[in-house]
Amino acid sequence: MVASSDEAGSLSNASRAGRREANLRALNTRIAESQEQIATELSSPLTVLCECALADCNESIELTQEQFADLREDNIRFIVVEGHVLHEVEQVVGRGEVWVIVEKRGAAAREARRILE
Repeated sequence: MVASSDEAGSLSNASRAGRREANLRALNTRIAESQEQIATELSSPLTVLCECALADCNESIELTQEQFADLREDNIRFIVVEGHVLHEVEQVVGRGEVWVIVEKRGAAAREARRILE
């Protein structure tokens, strides 16, 4: 079966979204590690970057180190600012006050797993 150009574009966009979010997750992990050296309590606030697929997003999110650690248990879950959900390739699986946890699907999930494993 040959994919149409729209289908091919969707797969490409999904892979690109998965790649961007995986790269932001890796950056946030490095940020968290440096902040953990300063504050050792799991209830201490942690500021990370929104892990959305929007190329021009530079918003930050505050959560506890415990919430961040829970999020990292699954390579296809990412934290994004409310309203930054890319419904074509991810679904909301958790919520905070101003952020949501999304889980990647399809090509975006495969790309995120490939990068983060």
